[in-house]
Amino acid sequence: SVSLSLSRTALKEERLLLVQTGSSSPCLDLSRLDKGLASLVRERKTDLVIIEGMGRAIHTNYHAKLTCESLKLAVLKNSWLADRLGGKIFSVIFKYELPLKSS
Repeated sequence: SVSLSLSRTALKEERLLLVQTGSSSPCLDLSRLDKGLASLVRERKTDLVIIEGMGRAIHTNYHAKLTCESLKLAVLKNSWLADRLGGKIFSVIFKYELPLKSS
C-alpha cells in the first residue's frame, strides 16, 4: 500500500521516529520526560507528537496543549470514563490538535 511504503521510507530516512518515553508507567507526565527524549524533540524540531493509550492519551494528557501538532489515540476501556467523555465502552478516541500559538 502507498501509506505503508511512505511510512517505511520516512522511517528509513529518519523523518519519522518511533521513540519510547522512558517511563514504565501507563501514564505519561510530560513535565518529567527523559532528558534524551526532550533533547531529541528540540533538536529535530518535532512537528507532530502521537500519544497512544488510555493512560497516556486520556488520563494524563487529554487537555495538554503542545507547541506542535498532536494526535491522541486511545480505546476507552473504562465505562465511567467513556460515559464522562460522552462515548461507550470500547469507543475509540482520535483527537487531533493544532499547535498552541506562541506569544
